[in-house]
Order: sequence, then structure tokens, then C-alpha cells
Amino acid sequence: MAGFNVVQFDNQNNKTQLNTALIQCGQCVTCLGHSYSFFVPKHRSGHGIFIEMVKTNGQVLTFGPAVKL
Repeated sequence: MAGFNVVQFDNQNNKTQLNTALIQCGQCVTCLGHSYSFFVPKHRSGHGIFIEMVKTNGQVLTFGPAVKL
């Protein structure tokens, strides 16, 4: 795995990447778990916010929507 992106989809399903650079995988070599955090300014819920897992072969898997804690 190469890393992660935080993306937002609007009502027309247009995607906007919120992070400026790929979030590097913290434990991909060891296969251990790792915690990540990313601040999303001025967002009241997780609606429309998703995480993309970017594989080294270019494949992208999308997970979400995010849940506000």
C-alpha cells in the first residue's frame, strides 16, 4: 500500500481531495495497526467525507462515509 487520501464528494458526486500530499502508510512494512488523524476544517458531520486507500499498483479503494466522533 502506498498511502491514503481524505476526499469529499459533493451532491453531484464530484470528488475533492482534502489532503495536499499522500498520507504515508505508518506500518505497511510490518503489517501492524497504526492510528491516523486528519483535521477537516468547517465540517459538521462525516457526510461526504471518505478515505481512499491507494495501493502501489495505482488501484484506489474508497471507504466511508466518515463518522463524526
